Amino acid sequence: MLTAKQKNAFFAKAKLDAGTGCLEWQRCLDKDGYGKLVFKGKSYQAHRFSWIVTYGDIPEGQCVCHKCDNPRCINPDHLFLGTHSENIQDAVDKKRMVPCFQYRPKRTNTKLDVSQIAEIRKLYAEKQLSHRQLAKMFGVCRSNIHYILSKKYWEEI
Repeated sequence: MLTAKQKNAFFAKAKLDAGTGCLEWQRCLDKDGYGKLVFKGKSYQAHRFSWIVTYGDIPEGQCVCHKCDNPRCINPDHLFLGTHSENIQDAVDKKRMVPCFQYRPKRTNTKLDVSQIAEIRKLYAEKQLSHRQLAKMFGVCRSNIHYILSKKYWEEI
């Protein structure tokens, strides 16, 4: 795919962090902090491009994941393949993400508290309010109401 000169030019656009071993992309970044580039008219995330030029094609259904959790890193030694589910589980295991289906009282991005969950279930049972009505009342989407009522979310309440 690339000549040795092109490959060297690609990796020259990154700076080595001696402390972590990360090769941090120094060019354009996307909104999530991942490097991005265009090669032969096609857009790539820099870490995915790094994988391709080092190891070859990315198998269908696989993500290029970071061992180092640094989205700017393009060091091939810091990358591994995994499914989307494995990538999410890696983030959960490393405490970078709280799975949305688990109740965490100290979770900062939770819109609803314990009393509101109980109230949603009570209103649904007593007044037969629809998922749409409950979602509007509590400022969440209908799917959240569904998961609350089916106890996929907040199952312990």
